[in-house]
Amino acid sequence: MDTKRYYDDIYYTKEGRITKMQGFCVKSVLRERQFILKWALKKMPLSILDLGCGKGHFTDFMESRGYDVTGVDISRVVISQAKKLYPKCKFLIHNLEYSPLQKKYDMIYSTQVIEHIFDLDRFLTNIRNSLDSNGILILATPNVLAPKIRLKMLFGNDSTFRDLAHLRFFSPSHLSEILRKNGFRIRELSGSGKISFLSVNLCGNILVAAEKM
Repeated sequence: MDTKRYYDDIYYTKEGRITKMQGFCVKSVLRERQFILKWALKKMPLSILDLGCGKGHFTDFMESRGYDVTGVDISRVVISQAKKLYPKCKFLIHNLEYSPLQKKYDMIYSTQVIEHIFDLDRFLTNIRNSLDSNGILILATPNVLAPKIRLKMLFGNDSTFRDLAHLRFFSPSHLSEILRKNGFRIRELSGSGKISFLSVNLCGNILVAAEKM
């Protein structure tokens, strides 16, 4: 299958508008950003790769906080828009599923991307090879064990698994095991959602910080 065509068809119209992302919960996005910023503060100063940066809003935010940030996306359309919106920021067109970057970074964060990846092992290997020694990877992805999904399945609604945008589904333990298999040590496993404080398995979105081993 043509992976480039898949990503363009799922996410971007010819005008570059993000289609599937519009339904994201604002609170979840803010929680993801707080999680990333917390880990970034531990290593100031820091070189960061914003993997799947889209139009570069968070790239610009992190740059404004004093970090050396590069935004990367596979879409020429959104990178072109990002450069116009934030001309002072650095942006690259690159697909990390195919190859690592030449430069190494202290942190790579990627939110709502890993569930769309075809070759997961290769993707994580390339991320690992793009991280400096003891580099930190931050991932955020939907939790397949989320109460909302469980209730839908209980009543026979399998729409979650028929969403053509998502190629993979993760639980917290599943994602942790995949990261360990690919050479990462889990530093923090958390989540967003109203009842995520009861158990990470009840979060809406998984948040994980993993250190390169």
